[in-house]
Amino acid sequence: MLQNDNDIIASVSDFHLSVGGRLEDFVRDDEFVSFIEYLRASNPEAHLIRLQLVGDIFDPLMVPIDGKFDPPPYEDICLKQLELIIAAHPKFFDALAAFHEDPRTELVFFIGNHDFFIEWDSLQTTLMNRICKGHSHRIRFTYQELHRGVYYAHGNFEPQNTIEMTDRYILPEEFTKTRRALLNYPYGSYLTAQTKPMLRELHQYVGRLACHGYLYKEAATRHWMLGLHALWLYVENFVSNRFFAFWDVRRKTNLWITLRIVYWVSAGGKQEDAVQEIFDKYPNVKTVVCGHDHIAKDVLLKGGRFLNTGTWALQYDVVWHDEPNPPWGLKLLTQATIWASHVFHRPEYVRNERLPVVLAKYSEDSEEIDLFNWNHVEKKLEKIT
Repeated sequence: MLQNDNDIIASVSDFHLSVGGRLEDFVRDDEFVSFIEYLRASNPEAHLIRLQLVGDIFDPLMVPIDGKFDPPPYEDICLKQLELIIAAHPKFFDALAAFHEDPRTELVFFIGNHDFFIEWDSLQTTLMNRICKGHSHRIRFTYQELHRGVYYAHGNFEPQNTIEMTDRYILPEEFTKTRRALLNYPYGSYLTAQTKPMLRELHQYVGRLACHGYLYKEAATRHWMLGLHALWLYVENFVSNRFFAFWDVRRKTNLWITLRIVYWVSAGGKQEDAVQEIFDKYPNVKTVVCGHDHIAKDVLLKGGRFLNTGTWALQYDVVWHDEPNPPWGLKLLTQATIWASHVFHRPEYVRNERLPVVLAKYSEDSEEIDLFNWNHVEKKLEKIT
């Protein structure tokens, strides 16, 4: 569509649709249906209503094939995973179909590190067939985009999650161990698929906390089996996959990437650091919109504004309550140690009801882009401050 002065661009990300059950992270199908209805009904004068799904909308890493969460990402296996996800979320895809029926609309899928599998042409065709029964010029697939000074991307900047654009496929002519092409998933995807399902059997909140530090504290003070199991899985996975998996073409050892991962983690790398590099490199970019780290935020950096779309996946906050109050001397002693500060507390997990949306509105005399919370109960958008 052509650029007009009456456009609406709504960006959401990180839904992590899978196939139901204990590993399913998306239970907001009804809220998403209402949100789509709101977008169309509340903007009758808009020339363009664009919905941007900014990556990790789907999560094949939580969709097992023949009992395996890390099957080789050949095209037919990825297609089977997508078909299972589509069958598990009919309301979600019906909502996208209804959205596309409006001729003013555009739908843009940004490819993230979890849903890298929609890189395959057959998966893109399958999505379009489900949404509009055929190919459509109003449905696009991309990795990043610059629009009116706003840079959109999923935000998987960490070296363990970065998709190398020049090395997206592992091809038979390059590696004799494979007879057909498969996707070159980043290391972090295999780490997730090989650890999260097992850890979630021990603790259902793994991967669902706004701050993982709470879970670390609980593992250190109470749930020792979880902590020891997680430590073993992560260390064993990193060592074996980065240094010894010579037999597996999917996880090619690469010293440079390994060093980058170690440096990023040890240096406490943050998404804002990578976003700042975008502002430094591209002076025409005034705003960056990303998802990926599941934390909705609106911050000013040197050179521009950074908005994170957060997540609509299951997410919990932690509230600590005092258990039987220990003697004041003992309490002071425990509070003086970092690891034991919550020995005499128990956590309560409270579901986070925030459903963030980055909404850009363009009219003849103004441009407005802000972070909102979609409130299903009151059927309105509420600005996040």
